[in-house]
Amino acid sequence: EVEETGSDWLGMFYRMAGKDLTKMDAVMNMPLMEFFNYAAMLKTIQKEQQERLHKAAKQGYESYMSALMSELL
Repeated sequence: EVEETGSDWLGMFYRMAGKDLTKMDAVMNMPLMEFFNYAAMLKTIQKEQQERLHKAAKQGYESYMSALMSELL
């Protein structure tokens, strides 16, 4: 398990802003419970994505590449 670091939190803020730096103020000014709920949702989505990719990687290169492309779209 990877420990949370400051850069992970910065990445979380960036993803919460839709990778748009002009929306960072909206994230920073969110009510606390809304922020935590949104952060938890993104963390769950990221974990599920990693699990799908890990499972596909066990099935071979082509399965992994196919899964990776579907995650990107």
